[in-house]
Amino acid sequence: MPEWTDPGIGTYTTIGMWMNKNVYDELPEDLRQIVDEVTQEFNQEHAQRIFSEVTLAQCDVLLDTIGDLKQWDEAETKRWSDKIGDSLDARWIADAEKDGLDGAAEYLDMYKEKLRAYEGELDEDPSVVCAERN
Repeated sequence: MPEWTDPGIGTYTTIGMWMNKNVYDELPEDLRQIVDEVTQEFNQEHAQRIFSEVTLAQCDVLLDTIGDLKQWDEAETKRWSDKIGDSLDARWIADAEKDGLDGAAEYLDMYKEKLRAYEGELDEDPSVVCAERN
């Protein structure tokens, strides 16, 4: 039987707009400003709403096809997190550098810093809301 389990480790999906940095850097200033404004609007106003709407719309299908949506309790999440330590970060950095990202460790640190800035401000995870309907 298929299963879905939330290990409680945090971000596991992203919604975003991506652009090659060299292409972005070569845009005229007025176009970079438009890209920046649209990106900020999307990230602050639309991305979470779209993710929540789609995820909640999929909930009935998940419950009908998977059946049991599980969530780890905090103790299990901590035990697993302690066991894996920084190994996932190290693997992500190695993969990103292999794929050509210069400064992958610094990029990951910047990402985590930005993510921490939003702690407590995000809506409830719609995947967890769905699992709690179970």
